[in-house]
Amino acid sequence: MMPTTDASAPFVSVIMANYNGARHLAEAIRSVLCQSHSHLELIFSDDASSDDSVQIATDFAAVDSRVKVLIAESNSGPARARNRAIAVAKGDWIAIVDSDDILHPDRFLHLLNGAAREQADIVADELMYFHDGPQSPTTLMFSGKYADAPFSVTAELFVRCNSGEADLPNLGYLKPIIRSSVVSSLRYDETLKIGEDYDFLLRAILSGAAFVVFPIPSYFYRRHSQSISHRLSAAAIAAMIANHDYQQQNIVKQLPDLERSLVARRRSLEAGLRFANLVDAVKQRKIVQGMRLIGANPQLLFRLGNSFVERLTKAKVASSVGAGPSITEIELLDETADNVGDVSIGRPRRLAPIRPFEVGFNYLSRTDWRELANIGTDGGLTVIARGPNAVYAAGYIRAKRLVADDFESSKCHV
Repeated sequence: MMPTTDASAPFVSVIMANYNGARHLAEAIRSVLCQSHSHLELIFSDDASSDDSVQIATDFAAVDSRVKVLIAESNSGPARARNRAIAVAKGDWIAIVDSDDILHPDRFLHLLNGAAREQADIVADELMYFHDGPQSPTTLMFSGKYADAPFSVTAELFVRCNSGEADLPNLGYLKPIIRSSVVSSLRYDETLKIGEDYDFLLRAILSGAAFVVFPIPSYFYRRHSQSISHRLSAAAIAAMIANHDYQQQNIVKQLPDLERSLVARRRSLEAGLRFANLVDAVKQRKIVQGMRLIGANPQLLFRLGNSFVERLTKAKVASSVGAGPSITEIELLDETADNVGDVSIGRPRRLAPIRPFEVGFNYLSRTDWRELANIGTDGGLTVIARGPNAVYAAGYIRAKRLVADDFESSKCHV
């Protein structure tokens, strides 16, 4: 897709909070700067990192004037880091991107088009979860009816989706693009180290903003041991409960129909707090305390056992992924492209016309997304893309050298 340089196009302020994210930072920044919708600024807000994060961001700023670097004197959490960036943002839209994640090259273009078509104030896409290791398979967030078509998110649905209810996606993890007019009256709750996204989005919805989600994964969410969102400590959950109670008092007065969903969410948080306390007791070898917790809540034993089994299952699945032959080159081409010769892995793969976010959902299947995302994670793959649909599909192959008919498409896909 050719980069969009039209100054009349919506201007996007990308907010990237960071703390010691040097390992993945360059990849995250590059995925923002290489967006086909290039009318943007990237505000990098560092939270007093002790690694090379600031130097990496500064190096990008030296060669791309769209990058702005903010440096904090002391570590205060992602909420405050984002608030600092929002305070200086100039965009028509605010996009939240984490410093260890990756974007599909056409993400902003398609989400902004979708927002215009749906007259939405907040838009988000599905998350594609991936891992650091090349042997861990990617997974998608949505299933069932939520994977079938775009859907609107009401306050009631948003709370339910963050209450641990079965078969509902956890929408609090989404990384939205929000109109600046909505954000102007909002800031992140700086008392929260985890769950600040949920709190911020719920308040945005309650302010009357129209929120639409498109179930196409163009945000690649990295899962790794250092991720803050995967370290749910008892203290962090206790802060989330305090925030929830404050919200509930105010929300129920305005929207009494939300009370049942809010009560369910608090129960889910309480269960999470009990489990976090048990995990802490096990790690610290406090046997008596752990037994007391299990005695008061026997279901914790089953949850602990399920967590252990889940870890073993993931390890077993990961060890079996990537066992096939080594791939060095793959060719993708539109259905209408001329026939070309075979490449190293056999016949070229033909792609039907791709129309992201349009009615009818005539695009890559969910199986296609996962298959492409699991290819070439070590960077040793050459992808030959012939035609705009093929270039779009190549955006799901994260580590690669792209050779495309259109040079402008190729140069940022490396």
